[in-house]
Amino acid sequence: IAGNGVNRWQGAVFFAGIIAYTVYSIRLAGKNDSNSEDVPENSGSLLLAVLLVAGGLAALICGSKLFVNSRVNAYGVEYSAFAGIANRIASVSNLISAAMNTAGSTMVGQNIAAGKEDRVKNILKSLSVITLSVSTVLTLTFLFFGDSIIAFFAAGDKAVMRVGENFFGIALLLFYA
Repeated sequence: IAGNGVNRWQGAVFFAGIIAYTVYSIRLAGKNDSNSEDVPENSGSLLLAVLLVAGGLAALICGSKLFVNSRVNAYGVEYSAFAGIANRIASVSNLISAAMNTAGSTMVGQNIAAGKEDRVKNILKSLSVITLSVSTVLTLTFLFFGDSIIAFFAAGDKAVMRVGENFFGIALLLFYA
């Protein structure tokens, strides 16, 4: 990245890729019969479709990383380094939420399908208690050992750890979100 942001050529290449992908998708959709649920016999080159899908995904992933990193880098190296630490901490909170959502939806769905709707309220109460308990434990852990957790990921870099001090309040909310 030249400077602190996305330069014109990077933005132009990213934008051109999005336009090409969109145009191809619209043209492909126009060739398909909207009343048919079957895959059309000849919808274009398979190689071109695979390349455009892969290119579209790469553009989304790389483009978003490029944009976010360029915005974070504008604040300095310490903030950029801490952004990675914050992402790891946020991943832990997302993991808990995803696990509870998956388990809860499965149990609720099975009980509704079995005609035992009376169990659903108890399942939701249990999931709430478990989620709040785990969130509270993580919050207390972060409150008492937050400096050590950040120091572990920051490899003892004092400047990055100072940036992390501002993150404590946000991190505590993440576990309950």
